[in-house]
Amino acid sequence: MANRLIDKSVLGTDYLKPINRLQLACLAVRLVEQLIEREISPAPANTFSDTDNIYALKAHAAEVMSGKNGNSFAPGATATRQDLAAAIFNALQYVKKNSSIRYTVYTPDLQKFTDKTQIAMWALEAMAFTHKLGIIEQVTNTTIEPLKACSIEEAVVAAHRGFYAD
Repeated sequence: MANRLIDKSVLGTDYLKPINRLQLACLAVRLVEQLIEREISPAPANTFSDTDNIYALKAHAAEVMSGKNGNSFAPGATATRQDLAAAIFNALQYVKKNSSIRYTVYTPDLQKFTDKTQIAMWALEAMAFTHKLGIIEQVTNTTIEPLKACSIEEAVVAAHRGFYAD
């Protein structure tokens, strides 16, 4: 709350529920906007066939999150841990390009996870970055569970950690 990452009108009050794509877009956009201290210009209102929500449009414009299946955003679809990693990673990369903030150089260490092959190719770098910088924690000593549904609470914690990742 102190970092203005939370919009209760989008996230609600039950943080134990799975986070959906629109809620994730909200967190990622607010993370960017707070770190760069200005608003992202949204994509055109007709970008998606299933939502005209400002957070989806801003996330798309900043390349923080893209649509699904052509011109849909799938705002109500549940986000996974790898979706969370990608959104936070992309948000922080946008911040890096649009501010003086920089992030620690790191060596990926996903090889220790028995479920590393479940990570989609598009999420590999994001999972490695967010794990190594302590933004997203492993689930056990040997698993990172990239396909597990992500809770709102887990996403809020990751966004908070991302705020301080530099």
